[in-house]
Amino acid sequence: MRLILVLVGIVLVASVLPARQFSQLESNYAPSNRLAAQVSCENRFFRDARAKEISRGPEHEVFLKVVSAFERRDVPHFYIAEEGNNAAYIAGSLSVDGKGKIVISRMFANLLGNTPALEGILAHEMAHLVSDDGTSGCDQWILRDPEQEKAADALAAKTVGYSPLRAFFLRIKEIKPGGSVDLDDRLRAIDALIEMEGKRR
Repeated sequence: MRLILVLVGIVLVASVLPARQFSQLESNYAPSNRLAAQVSCENRFFRDARAKEISRGPEHEVFLKVVSAFERRDVPHFYIAEEGNNAAYIAGSLSVDGKGKIVISRMFANLLGNTPALEGILAHEMAHLVSDDGTSGCDQWILRDPEQEKAADALAAKTVGYSPLRAFFLRIKEIKPGGSVDLDDRLRAIDALIEMEGKRR
């Protein structure tokens, strides 16, 4: 497993571009007041990232398509951040109002465009969100587990189909020349799932 700086306790998909670092925010709240700590941390993150919740536009339309595929009755909050260059879900955010929160930076959204690649990354983050057991909050360090990333990829692919995930990985390979072992490994895992699915038919 690889330790990655989780920006304010957010589980990141992968560091696909050189990231602008946010400072880690420490909680001053007792463990018994986790909800207050969560809300405080989220608010500080949104302020530092200059993130605004959106409810329309092409990115939001893709997001709603993903949410529908996951059959979520309560639509998670969706944010565009002016800082950073990743997509993420906010760990522990389901505890606030049962909806959860997903963030994508404007830079990353623009790189992916209104394409299947955007659907792929948002589905990956939704997979993390629906699998969040609440053990980690926004203000905690999280160890990024490559197997957990593959599990999120598999759930996303099962839910929205393989094409969006493949499109996302291939787009990142275009953006980030030289490749990434993690990215190549995850793409191979998706291809293996596609092959297994084909053999079942």
